[in-house]
Order: sequence, then C-alpha cells, then structure tokens
Amino acid sequence: MEFIFYAILAFAMLGIMVIIGNKHVNNGDIKHENVAATYLGGIDNLIGEYKCTLTTFDNKLLVYIPKNKLKIELPYNKILSIGNKIERTQEITTTSKSPITRGIVGGALFGSTGAIVGGLSGLNNKTETSTKEEDYIIINYKDKSNDNKTMVFKAYCPGLIKYINNRIGNHLENTTIEL
Repeated sequence: MEFIFYAILAFAMLGIMVIIGNKHVNNGDIKHENVAATYLGGIDNLIGEYKCTLTTFDNKLLVYIPKNKLKIELPYNKILSIGNKIERTQEITTTSKSPITRGIVGGALFGSTGAIVGGLSGLNNKTETSTKEEDYIIINYKDKSNDNKTMVFKAYCPGLIKYINNRIGNHLENTTIEL
C-alpha cells in the first residue's frame, strides 16, 4: 500500500514538472521563451554583431550578450512593436559541361557513335537556382530619453514575437513582413 502512495506522489510531481515546462523563476519573474540570436544593431555604443540570447519574462525582454557579459533589460511598456522580416535572396549558378570529356567517355564506352553523342551532350550549360532565407527580429522601442529606437537581431522565433505582442497589446495575426 505504501508503494502505491509513493508511486502516485511521484506521478503527481512529474505532472507538475511537465505543466511548468520551460518556465523558470528569475528574481520573481517567470521565464517563458529563450532564443539564440545574433545582435546586429540598435543599442547606442554597441556596434557590431554579437551572439546573444533573447529571453522573455513576465514584464520584460532580456538581451544577454555573453562576450561582454552585458544584460539589457527592455520593459514591455517601452516596446512599441515587434515583428520579423524574412529576407530572401536568389543565387543563380551556371556550370559548363565539358564536351571533350563527355566525348572521350562516350567514345571509350560506345565507340565513335558514343564519342559524337557524348560530345554533343556537353554543349549546353547547366543552370541551378538556390534561394537563401535569413530571418530577422525587429523591435521598435523607446529609450530612456523617450526617443524612438530600433533593435535588430538575426533569428526567427514566432513564439517570442507572439508572446511579446500579447504583452504589449499588439494582437497582430500576421507579424511577418516580406519584402
């Protein structure tokens, strides 16, 4: 009977841990989202690209840059808007086929007819198109002087964007901007 009691207790504790999930307490705040990103710009005196994490709490966004051990706290009441931008670039590569190599291989395999057909198959160039996507998080905010500023991060996390939009009152259905 004692075993059943401890088994039920263990399952109850496991259930509570699953419900809590990825939420951690930090100075009274509950952490909700934690996203790896690259800081690109928007904070005075912080120039350059830096690996960072974006962490949402109940009342603020925390930007942590481990290289400088820099913590930037941005209260939600200072955020004007947040969204993401997807930048797509298309790259076209052309490779030439060698009619001489193809003719030699064709001739070795099938004689003179193979050499002619192999050589002719190498006359056209091969074209390949690839698309590269880069995702950015864009945050418009008010600084201490009440000036409008914009921070930009290379990352994609619709959950973080949706969470902050709900906190600041922007209940946008579509926060993706395609240009």
